[in-house]
Amino acid sequence: MEKGRQIQREWTRFPSRNREVSEVFSDRGPEGEAFESPSLRSYQKGVKRSVREDAFRGAGLPRFGSLFAVAVGMVIVFSLSIIALGYVSSFLNKTEQDSTVSKKQDRHSFSSTSSKQSSASSSQPSESSSQTKEEKSESEKKSKQLTSENSPYVDENNGVHSFSLDELLNLIHHKKLEFVTPEETVEHFGKAWNGNYSYFSPEQQGTHLTYKQPDQFGFVYISFKKIDDTEKITSLSVGNNKSKLGEPTKTTDEFQALMPQDGQEGMEIREAASQLGNPDSMIFIILNPGEVDTIALVYSTTDSKRVYLYFNENSDQYRLKKIVVQ
Repeated sequence: MEKGRQIQREWTRFPSRNREVSEVFSDRGPEGEAFESPSLRSYQKGVKRSVREDAFRGAGLPRFGSLFAVAVGMVIVFSLSIIALGYVSSFLNKTEQDSTVSKKQDRHSFSSTSSKQSSASSSQPSESSSQTKEEKSESEKKSKQLTSENSPYVDENNGVHSFSLDELLNLIHHKKLEFVTPEETVEHFGKAWNGNYSYFSPEQQGTHLTYKQPDQFGFVYISFKKIDDTEKITSLSVGNNKSKLGEPTKTTDEFQALMPQDGQEGMEIREAASQLGNPDSMIFIILNPGEVDTIALVYSTTDSKRVYLYFNENSDQYRLKKIVVQ
């Protein structure tokens, strides 16, 4: 009991120590001046210092090792880059030299080949060029202008004939012309005013005759093609002088109104010419030599168009079948 009262008196005499003890046992664990004796504090400082040094040593060594490894790697990479660049440079120089040599060889080869080809071509003309020259020479030799001195079909001082539509139609029977050869044509109409003979090939050659119409009304053109050993008519056209025809009198619509309706028979060519007047031209379409399949009458219109009226042969008559406007 005496001992207990002595302890109580000691606490009463030093009230500050009561605070210190209470702070020692706080919720945060042991702390305060009660546990901070000089020896303990020096020990703790020594431990902390050794821990920091150990931490520095432990952290510093790996970091230094990493930096050393990186530096070594960079040196190796740099060395390899220099070696690779040197190799590439030498390779490129070699390739360029080889390319230069190859180009020189190619140019030499090309020049030698070209010289050989040019010498060969100069020494031997091509067959096609020679053939073309021969054909042109033959064409020039056989083609000629026809005159009264070298042809029985031409008379420059005459060669005038009317060639009316009625006359020509009377010389056609079931498509067949009564005049087929140049000789038969001259028998019907007399000698032509002008003519020529054209030769392009053995299959393309023949006579062309031109007649004048009276009073400078126009011209008539007749062509013949040589088939086997005989010339036969292949085209016949009559071109009238527009200054002799006068101005157009009908519109395009008026011409198109002449077309027959379905099931109706077309206008006969003589009736059309009588109603419409003289055409600008008449074209006798001869698909087979000596046979007139179709006759076209061409007119100008008041609206500056050209109208083609096609008449096909039907029972020895030519009737309107088609109209084309241009």
